[in-house]
Amino acid sequence: MLAARLVALLEAAACCTRQIPATELHTTLPGRRRTCLDLRYHVPMIVGGLLDACAGGRLTYEHFNRKPPDRIRTAGDAALVTERLARSFGQWWASNAAALPLP
Repeated sequence: MLAARLVALLEAAACCTRQIPATELHTTLPGRRRTCLDLRYHVPMIVGGLLDACAGGRLTYEHFNRKPPDRIRTAGDAALVTERLARSFGQWWASNAAALPLP
């Protein structure tokens, strides 16, 4: 089931995020304009965009360019965001899966 894989991916991303040394969080990635923290925040924002759209909002390019707010300072902070979105997606899926048109 694809939804279960997405939750597992987010859980793995949160686990990996917690392992990033604090000294590396603000390092700009090679060939990118994002720091390590930016990228770790970006991963759950993709799912956040999906949930926003499913709630009646619009999925826009800005969803994918979001930077972490000032309150997200550590790898643990970013991991918590990812874990919360994994839970939110899981709850949304459980509530809506039966109503979704599947092939």
